[in-house]
Amino acid sequence: SHTAWHGSLIAGALHLPMPMPSLWYRASLHYDDQGTIRHVHGYTLPGLPLTIVGTNEHLAWTVTNGQVNGCDIVYSNGGQALPVVSSAIERIAVRGGADVFLPVEETIYGPIRPQPFGDLRGIVHWVAHEEGSVNLDWMLLEQALSVEDAVRAAHAFRLPAMNLIVGDTRGH
Repeated sequence: SHTAWHGSLIAGALHLPMPMPSLWYRASLHYDDQGTIRHVHGYTLPGLPLTIVGTNEHLAWTVTNGQVNGCDIVYSNGGQALPVVSSAIERIAVRGGADVFLPVEETIYGPIRPQPFGDLRGIVHWVAHEEGSVNLDWMLLEQALSVEDAVRAAHAFRLPAMNLIVGDTRGH
């Protein structure tokens, strides 16, 4: 009843850096989803096959970064062995200079920080590194027909904490 079209009006702030040039880009996706033609418009990041903030014919959604502590650094003193499960040498190409080679060691808790602090070596543990913590179920929003569908979809998301704001054409 507060809009001329009797639908919802949503607003959100991503609370993420907006560098110039922006990493975000506007995308319009039109695709056949098992006989249903989908039209999705919004913003995404390079390499993601989904819209992070967007609309379809029935729903609009946006997010606010939860700004929660989802990363811990666990320290081990120099005398204690770290449970390394894999290691590799990453090559970083440097334009106009010699390549840089970076040893990367992984533990069951996350990667080991490359520069120790004195005798301390830090393991970076981020919730997104946990098995099953990130998936592409965010795409379920592109198929949602209502706020109820969006809430059901949100229960399938596996990603660091975000606040989800949704509104549908029925005014919810």
